[in-house]
Amino acid sequence: MKHPLLLAVLAAVVAGSVALVWASRAESPREMGATEIRSPVAVTDRTMSGLRLDLETRKSLGAFRLSKGRKIELATTRAEDGRSCLIDEDETGASGGTCLEHGLFDLHKVAFSISSQGGPERFDELYVAGVAAPSVRGIALVKTDGGVVQLGLNAERAFVFESPLADLEARVYPTALRLYGQNGKLVETV
Repeated sequence: MKHPLLLAVLAAVVAGSVALVWASRAESPREMGATEIRSPVAVTDRTMSGLRLDLETRKSLGAFRLSKGRKIELATTRAEDGRSCLIDEDETGASGGTCLEHGLFDLHKVAFSISSQGGPERFDELYVAGVAAPSVRGIALVKTDGGVVQLGLNAERAFVFESPLADLEARVYPTALRLYGQNGKLVETV
């Protein structure tokens, strides 16, 4: 059953609107709030406080530069309550992500979050950041206009897709991720 990323994008708009306020109030850039939603898309609730990350379990997945020059670093870590988390941080220390109770790949072979700035009428920035399970060889991102973009995975199987400005102006958004196995065959669509 497919669940479109567009719903997550809309939720991310709300989360993104309060992210700036939350980021300025956090005790540390490494403290963040997230909720688990048992669906293909775990949407971050950046307004929650109190989730503390175990920094000793932090593993960097790489840094990615967005079109406006801002650098995003992806990492995995565990929360002190035992949840597995995928976090993204920018150079200012603002962070977001998603935490799942039974591991990042419990529900699907990919863990990801969607971040945006602007909206709801027009986004100024929108990106999907994630990491694939070891069994995933490739990922394709499907957009609302039917376009498909092959995503490059780094050595840690992490990726960032940033929607081009032309797509945002035309209201073309990510809608699904297609995951391909080691044999190149489609194994899952989320």
